[in-house]
Amino acid sequence: MLSLNLATKSQGSPDFTVSNFSMIGKLKYNLGDMMGMPFTAGSYINIRGSAYYIDSFAAGVIGLSNGKMYQYDQLKLNLHSNQLHFLTPDGQERVAGEGAIRKLYFFVTSDSSHPVAFSSGYTSGYGYSSSTFFEEMNQGNLQVLRQISRTIVNDVGTSSSPMGQHFVDQSIYYLADQKAKKLVKWKKGKEQLLEFLGPDAALADQFITEKKINCRSVNEVVDVLTYVNGQ
Repeated sequence: MLSLNLATKSQGSPDFTVSNFSMIGKLKYNLGDMMGMPFTAGSYINIRGSAYYIDSFAAGVIGLSNGKMYQYDQLKLNLHSNQLHFLTPDGQERVAGEGAIRKLYFFVTSDSSHPVAFSSGYTSGYGYSSSTFFEEMNQGNLQVLRQISRTIVNDVGTSSSPMGQHFVDQSIYYLADQKAKKLVKWKKGKEQLLEFLGPDAALADQFITEKKINCRSVNEVVDVLTYVNGQ
């Protein structure tokens, strides 16, 4: 089992930044002591593109299902299988057990003011399960989440041979209420957004009117939710 006697950070804490990243305790033992299965490194050989959000292993922060958060030095997220890969201290590549990780943070550059965040644990719906990782497009209780599905497709005019295959992405966006663990597939326009916001709809509608936006882009919806979160 993991030793949990190190410094930890709760999921309710403020957003992570480079300055406080080092304050989070490192796992004393590798993740495989509690979870994980071996991964064959050659699984995607001859398929063009990458299955991973970040192609190489990188440092990050993981949040376990018990709410505790820890730093781990060698992580990468597989967008094809929706699995978190990690390296053990002896260099073995393994895959974390399904549902074991609920929060995931990557610092994609050394000077990032905020990390790229992923979360899971939402009630299963059409096209996703409670273990599906969603990219968080903004921080706070009300969020836009992106489900990235990286699939393998055949090149046009070729056979099903791996030599003629490549990865492609499909993104689906959702509106999320973190406190209620409520997830709704996003539709363009302000009508669905205002219905989703309930008692905060009037506040959001005022912002939409002042900014002269129509909420038909993800960035505009992020701006609205960021504003509402800050009130």
